Amino acid sequence: MKKPHLKLKLNGQNITFKPEDLTGHIAVSRQFLSGFGGWLPNPDPILRKMGKQISVYRELLRDPLVGSLVRRRKAAVARLDWQLTGDDVPEHVREFVENWLTETDVYRLIKDILNAPLYGYQPIEVVWTQDTQWLPSELSAKPQEWFGFDSDGRLVYTQNGLNQEPLPPYKFLCPTHEADYLNPYGLGDLGLVFWLVTFKRGGLKFWVSFTEKYGAPWLIGKEPRSNTHSDTEKLLDALEALVSNSVGTIPNDSSVEIHEASGKSSSVDAFD
Repeated sequence: MKKPHLKLKLNGQNITFKPEDLTGHIAVSRQFLSGFGGWLPNPDPILRKMGKQISVYRELLRDPLVGSLVRRRKAAVARLDWQLTGDDVPEHVREFVENWLTETDVYRLIKDILNAPLYGYQPIEVVWTQDTQWLPSELSAKPQEWFGFDSDGRLVYTQNGLNQEPLPPYKFLCPTHEADYLNPYGLGDLGLVFWLVTFKRGGLKFWVSFTEKYGAPWLIGKEPRSNTHSDTEKLLDALEALVSNSVGTIPNDSSVEIHEASGKSSSVDAFD
């Protein structure tokens, strides 16, 4: 049976449309983002240009400043008061849920959910157990790189991007941060500080090398031309001991000179 068309008069004009035009999606194509096996690659610009997985952001938590601020943020949210609301829920159902929450580490769950603003999304696997009722017995946060999203924005288990496995209903929770139709992975705050931390680490590494090279005096040993390679190695060992221990021995016919980049005061300033 053919479905009837709906007619509407708007601003003096007659408009005719089909009911299915209003109840479904028309703009659904995301083929330009499709990946292997039907799952969408993460459109994060840093991950795409570097060819890395989202696990590269996890290394940023080792930075003292980033790690401390993340822990402070999680602790501030976890210590807030919370309550279970729902006046229209039957009393026995509400008591049942409250009893389950008292036996659950809610604060750990809150901290796991707060990974979503850091990475953009956080899959959480639910392990169910059956007694008189089906109840979650374990809520475990899983690594983001194990999962992806398909062309419909549904969470899939990608097995490192090689293929995908459909996930059963009620098995996974996946909070997201700033996710939309084009980017179901969301936007992670760690991506905003990636280059800042990377440049800081590179700058510190360069500065340590600079101060070691120009901030400390150079010990130059002079030896006779008749010395063998073995004699040269012994002199180098003696110079290394002299640098680290300020005590060393050298052959009687050798000498040591101390050279600095540009005076003692400049060396001190470099380390300061």
